[in-house]
Amino acid sequence: MVSEVAHHKITYELALFAAKSLLAHIGPLAYKIELVGSVRRKEPFVHDLDIVAIPKKEKRVVQSSTFKPANLLHKYLPPGQAVLPDREEVWVNILEERLYQLQLKKILKLDKNGPKQKDFIYFFDKAHQRTSQLNYVHVNLWFCEWINFGLVSLLRTGPADYSKRFVTYLKYKTKYRSEKGFLINSETQERIPVRSEKELAEKVSFLWTPPEERKNFIFPYGGKN
Repeated sequence: MVSEVAHHKITYELALFAAKSLLAHIGPLAYKIELVGSVRRKEPFVHDLDIVAIPKKEKRVVQSSTFKPANLLHKYLPPGQAVLPDREEVWVNILEERLYQLQLKKILKLDKNGPKQKDFIYFFDKAHQRTSQLNYVHVNLWFCEWINFGLVSLLRTGPADYSKRFVTYLKYKTKYRSEKGFLINSETQERIPVRSEKELAEKVSFLWTPPEERKNFIFPYGGKN
C-alpha cells in the first residue's frame, strides 16, 4: 500500500525537479495544469507535490457488452468505428488513463483514486538525487474545470490558514461563497466562472498576493494567518 510508504520532506530544488519530471509525463494530457501548494509558495522544504489540472477527454467507441467504466485500461475499438446497436461512444479522461499506465510501469503507485482527487507516490529519476535523499515523493492531484480553476488553484496553493481565511472573507465580506470547489453567488445560486486567481480576486474585490507572500497576508476583515 502507498500509505505505508513514509512521508518525508525534500528540498525545494529536488521537489521542483520531481515536479518537472512528472509534468513531462502528464502535462500534455491536460488542457491546463499547475503546481500549487508548498512548491508554488517556494518553501525551502516540501512535504508533497500538489497539482491542479483540467484533464483532456476523448470520445472512444466501445463494445457495449464488455465495457466497464471503472476499467480505464480496457481495449477500445479502432478509430473511425461506427456506433452500432452493440457499440457506444464514451468520454475518456485520458490524463486519468495515463496514471493507470504509469502505475503498470511502476513509475507511480496510486493510493486515493477518487473521481476528482488522485493521491499517489511518484518515483522519480534516482540519477538526479542527492545521496542523502529518497527518490520518491507523495503527490496530490486534483481535477477541476475551466469554471473553477482559479478558485481551486488559490485554495490548494495555501497555506491552509490563508485558504480558510479566504473562504471566511467570501462568506462575510462578499455576496459569494465557496462550495464544493466552485464560487457561488449566494443571491442567485449561480456558479461564477473564475479561470484564474487574478480573475477571482477581481470578481470578489480581493487583493491578489504572490504565493510566497501569503503566509503573512493580513485579511480585510482583520484576520491574519
